[in-house]
Amino acid sequence: YCAPNSFALFFDVLGLMYLFQKKRDFLIFLVVTIFLTGPFFLFYASFPVIDSFLLGVSERFLLINYFFISVAFGFGVYYLTLNVVAFTKLRISKKPILELFLKLVILLFPLSLFAINMSKTDLSKSLEGETFAVDVLKSADPTGIIFLRGDTLTFNAQYEFYVNGINESAVPILSGRLRHASYRRDVMHLFPQLKYPDSFAVDHEIPQSEAILGLIEFNIETTPIYSFSALTLDGR
Repeated sequence: YCAPNSFALFFDVLGLMYLFQKKRDFLIFLVVTIFLTGPFFLFYASFPVIDSFLLGVSERFLLINYFFISVAFGFGVYYLTLNVVAFTKLRISKKPILELFLKLVILLFPLSLFAINMSKTDLSKSLEGETFAVDVLKSADPTGIIFLRGDTLTFNAQYEFYVNGINESAVPILSGRLRHASYRRDVMHLFPQLKYPDSFAVDHEIPQSEAILGLIEFNIETTPIYSFSALTLDGR
């Protein structure tokens, strides 16, 4: 994949050169935008890139940066096309058909990038998230409270529960959000069959440990309680 990346960088540089010659105001805007949504954001966010997973987490926040870089890429393709067409007209022919042919040849590069990356971005047939969520929800047998943690499990499990109705008698709860009054109100409204400590009804934030342990204490004798991973209590 080094070759496609090198070609892309080549077109990006060409695009910046073209803007420097023709549209400097737009060049300044584009460079500032690329910097703020790329290098500056990484320094500001300070992701601890210590393994491949965290590297992927940090990279997904750069998607908007890729959009602005693609603008420079487009100008680079346009600039190369202008120069190649001008050169061939001068040296070989001035026929419009040749100009069209050269543009189509240059167009092959971005089309090849699309073909290479399409299979990586098309997740329409990827069922890992669904399988994972369904497995967790159906594992709560008999049904009861299921504490959810982590983006992958939380998002997929909620979708399968609320949209597809997987294990509808269960009670999926986002343990990390129980400290917020608004979320506790939602839980009490959605799951009136549970028993709640008085602290659940207060209209302000409470310690996460107090919310989780209180909910467990009031329901442990009547309702099965599950957690996919160890519960984090106030950062411990």
